Amino acid sequence: MSTLKAVILSVSLSTAITLGASYFAYKKAIEVPVPIPIAIFDVGQYVKAVDLNDPNYQSQSKFYADMARNQVESLKKQGFIVLNSTEVVAAPDEYYATNNVSPNK
Repeated sequence: MSTLKAVILSVSLSTAITLGASYFAYKKAIEVPVPIPIAIFDVGQYVKAVDLNDPNYQSQSKFYADMARNQVESLKKQGFIVLNSTEVVAAPDEYYATNNVSPNK
């Protein structure tokens, strides 16, 4: 085999191996799922915290609505997709955004 044929064969083989390895690496890279940050938010805990028998229940309602809105906004700023818990059928516990809300007394 002449030197020119050996060089051409070597370059062709090297190119084919590089292209094959690049395609394999690219294919693997696009197959890796990107985790989506999700937080499930329970609006009901804020609603339940309002004491309707209290004469100041309207101010309590505003207080808890603002608190809920602030928490949702904070989660959003952290990059979470925030879902309402009433719309979630099932999810692992770590997806639930918890905030112990107790009645303001």
